Amino acid sequence: MGDLERALGHYRQASALAPSEWLYRQRIAATAAKLGRLNEAREETLAALKLAPNQPELHAQLAEIHALGNDIPKAVEALQKAATLAPSTLAYRIRLSEMQRQAGDLAGAKAALLQALQLAPDQASVHYEMGILHQMDRNWADALREFSQAAALDSMQARYHAAMGDVLLQTGDLKAAKAAYQRALELSPNHAEALLALARILAQEGQEKLAMGSCRRAVELRPNWAPAQTLYGHLCRIQGMHDQARQALSAALSADPNLADAHHEMGLLYQDRGQMDAAIASLRRAVELAPRPLRVPPFAGPGPE
Repeated sequence: MGDLERALGHYRQASALAPSEWLYRQRIAATAAKLGRLNEAREETLAALKLAPNQPELHAQLAEIHALGNDIPKAVEALQKAATLAPSTLAYRIRLSEMQRQAGDLAGAKAALLQALQLAPDQASVHYEMGILHQMDRNWADALREFSQAAALDSMQARYHAAMGDVLLQTGDLKAAKAAYQRALELSPNHAEALLALARILAQEGQEKLAMGSCRRAVELRPNWAPAQTLYGHLCRIQGMHDQARQALSAALSADPNLADAHHEMGLLYQDRGQMDAAIASLRRAVELAPRPLRVPPFAGPGPE
């Protein structure tokens, strides 16, 4: 029996001895959720709410359990209740915005963040979340402003600098984007998204060997990440490393069979090796998946997926 199972047994015994104590049921629910028993976690949280309906943390816990079960609408509803009961708790507003964004309710997410900014105008994470919403709207100027503000308030968070790089890459400012990604990697050397984005920029600059090193590290960190494997395959191909290119592109297509850029690169690899029938088949599949012209090198334009 593991530690969590033992803890669960003790909490159940405590709850049996004091059935009117909501805290014990909350702890049963939290432990059950950690064990992946979402039905039990939900039932115990609801039982706790019957005992203490105005405890915001119980509504927040119920929201997280719904989120683990991919029931985002119910998660949003529970978090709204938590935020209503505890209007000055910043964490509820931020989490509510995240869940509303997942549900596709960008207006609701923005409203939650505006309320959060009223509570804490100098909270870096709130500006970061607002930047994501602007980024989703392709509002690059406002996204960059929010990400920059987040980085100014907390300069040690790699994700803020990487997010700035994503937006700068979209606006075509490769020099500034490169600097932002490099700063992100200074703070977090294993930031896979920044490694891949930097590799894209280096590839555009014609620095294929440096690009390969950055991309190889991204692949090592996330071997099933199709975009990284595709770019690595491209870099291997253009340097004549055909076996390595085929291995990387096969891994990309195994991870995402519908990635047009991977089919495109595989087609070019077959062409380089004189396998024209296979090249035509791969290139035809790329066109079927993405009728518009593909970018070379793969994913050189937009930021990380």
